[in-house]
Amino acid sequence: MSFRPRTRSMFITSHNSQQNSTRSVSARSLCQRTQAGYTNRWQLAGASGSDMLGQAQVQRAEEFGDKLADRKILSADPMALHWHEGATSCPQFILPRLVHPLSASRCTRLCKDVTWSSKLDSPAEQFNILSRSVTQNAKPDAVLECLGVRWELHCSVLSGSEKLSEMYTNSKRQRDVQLQERAVIGKESRASKSTCGRGLAYRKWHLSGPLILRLPVTDASINKEALSFALRTLYDPEERPNEWGETVLSTAALLGISNLFQKCLKEMLTNISSSTVCSFHRVSCKFKETILQRACERWLELFLVIELSCHIKLRDLPFDLLLKTLLSPRLFTSNEYEVLRAVLYWLYLQLNPFRETLPAHSTVITFFSKETAVFLEQPQGQKCITIFQALRMHGITEWQHLQELQDIRVLPESWLLHILSNHYHTLYSGGDMAVTDFSKQAIRNQCAALKPSASMAFTFSSKLLKWANQIHTASPLRG
Repeated sequence: MSFRPRTRSMFITSHNSQQNSTRSVSARSLCQRTQAGYTNRWQLAGASGSDMLGQAQVQRAEEFGDKLADRKILSADPMALHWHEGATSCPQFILPRLVHPLSASRCTRLCKDVTWSSKLDSPAEQFNILSRSVTQNAKPDAVLECLGVRWELHCSVLSGSEKLSEMYTNSKRQRDVQLQERAVIGKESRASKSTCGRGLAYRKWHLSGPLILRLPVTDASINKEALSFALRTLYDPEERPNEWGETVLSTAALLGISNLFQKCLKEMLTNISSSTVCSFHRVSCKFKETILQRACERWLELFLVIELSCHIKLRDLPFDLLLKTLLSPRLFTSNEYEVLRAVLYWLYLQLNPFRETLPAHSTVITFFSKETAVFLEQPQGQKCITIFQALRMHGITEWQHLQELQDIRVLPESWLLHILSNHYHTLYSGGDMAVTDFSKQAIRNQCAALKPSASMAFTFSSKLLKWANQIHTASPLRG
């Protein structure tokens, strides 16, 4: 009786020990790690399909690898077959050879299309990429040293720049003279080769390389970006800058590229706006370009009140240009109060140069109203008297606008008294104003006539009669 239970217990014990040993082996095999690829990443032998890192590494190896597949590595692919600890051989999977990311990016940088220029490339790199693509990597004939950069140039494009062509001609002439002197010295020093051989070899190399052209720059508006663009136009005239303006025009004038200079002027003429009119007018005065200067002044006559007065660039408007615009009989405005408002905004921005946004109208009125002394009577405001004298104050007739003139401490009391006296005299005379100079005293209302004429009087009389007839017809007391 006791033998059976003992036999059964021994069988159960042996079965349990075998099962435990099997579990320990499987657990040990699952904990075993293997190296996957050249990334030195360790992976469990029983990887699952959620191993996104392994999939990414395999995909990266296929993208950057070499198709020769000259190496065999242990795959980190989760779909691959895995082996247990006691296997005699491990499956080898052929994958493309991994390439280091830095070497891959360097290879991609060298093999990219040379006509494409990235915004991350420096101005010198953009120029080198374009010049080498156009000349098919030909050796440079000259090296321009300017703004701390060496620009490699070729004779085929130097004719487009008067300055560079002149510098190249002069440098070549000096080199020819040096070559002649070296030939004479070489004949005289044949007997003493040991003493002069090294120096002659250096001079021979120096005189056979590309010419060195050194161009100093004194204009602060010229930078490396503009210089790179100007030199690129010599190789490709279809190149366009990020912005047409003073930097491009100054660089074109420095290098003597007449085609680029005229093209820049043309682009500036078609791109006059609130943000560019002040800088374009300054450039036109700098290079004495009367066409661009007149275009900017004409733009101010049309848009000073309706556009520039609502833009922060109003602070860049020079004093002389503002005065010239206010004195122009072609100044476009809805009424004279809008002109006064634009002048007050300009004056506020001059007194607050660090302000980055345009203030509200109430802010400007409060700023000038809190002053105890009259602004034009102060030393700081003496130079602005001519600005306010250019305004036609007799054209401000609204009661709210006149009250605002009295609230702000800008105009002297004598000026205010003169304005109100003229209004009273006009009302007392039945609306007739004493006009001595029509071009300067005419009220600006959307447009101003240069001089009175008989046709103007006839047109005004006809409209007045038409309005009178309409009022008489609509009147209930008629008849």
